[in-house]
Amino acid sequence: MNTTIAWEVREGRPAAADAQGSDLGETCDWLRENREAIRSGLDEHGALYLRGLPVKGVEDFAGVRDALISKLAGYVEKATPRSHFGKDVYSSTDLPPSQSIRPHNENSYALTFPGLLMFGCLIAPPTRGARPR
Repeated sequence: MNTTIAWEVREGRPAAADAQGSDLGETCDWLRENREAIRSGLDEHGALYLRGLPVKGVEDFAGVRDALISKLAGYVEKATPRSHFGKDVYSSTDLPPSQSIRPHNENSYALTFPGLLMFGCLIAPPTRGARPR
């Protein structure tokens, strides 16, 4: 059952919507059923924030990713040090806060590169963290 997704659009933030489902299985079903509408929202807005995803760990994050992205790109030629948590889920960057990250285009220099990137936060920083609202 494809539904129309009402994206909340606020200047300076990604378009946002609430994910549907009472548990991970139902939510992943909803994501698969609405993959086309979500992709249309991404094409229209450039970035999306799905609120309320029942993600409690790496396996849940991988399940959500697999519901949204049908073909994964291999992760090669890493630009920064990262931790691999399993299920093709990686940390964003393993650098201390005192070191800056140079601007880069994620894997655009590789022969095969991802068409989409998906980010999630499993452990929020105790201070100076930021998230879309």
